[in-house]
Amino acid sequence: MLIVKHAVYRWLSYTVCSYFLLLFQLSVAGRIAIAGVVPFLPPLLLGCLLTFEQGPAAAVYALLLGSWCDTYAHSVLLYTLLYPAAALLVMRAAGVFAKPSILTALMLAAGVAVAGQLLYSCFFLLLPARAGWAALWPAIPAELLYTLCLLPFVYVLFWRINRR
Repeated sequence: MLIVKHAVYRWLSYTVCSYFLLLFQLSVAGRIAIAGVVPFLPPLLLGCLLTFEQGPAAAVYALLLGSWCDTYAHSVLLYTLLYPAAALLVMRAAGVFAKPSILTALMLAAGVAVAGQLLYSCFFLLLPARAGWAALWPAIPAELLYTLCLLPFVYVLFWRINRR
């Protein structure tokens, strides 16, 4: 019973923390741009979460985060399919890492961002009227720079939640 109570508390804390970080995304971070790219926190949130949690619960988190992104970006099921797929790819690759660390979180967040960008590019390559590789790849360095700047803050929040 104590284990279930601890898991419920931990996932509720992850959800509340993610909610406030996404509010930060909408209110403050949406007004800042580096090289024309606005910071996008969901890959960072998913990468940091995958550092500490894996399995079906992390896939459900990725699905819910993707549905929030679809609501935010006014797209139809793109991120809802993209983030669970990216999470599953990254979880498969995460078996190599021995223990959670900030370097692991950076690599997983970058992995989610790049896997998401790859899947996003492949999706738009299927649609001839949309932008393909050339329009999407210049955004990756700026997104990774944002990830590097915001990673310590998000990592420490999720680390504190996981340690309780």
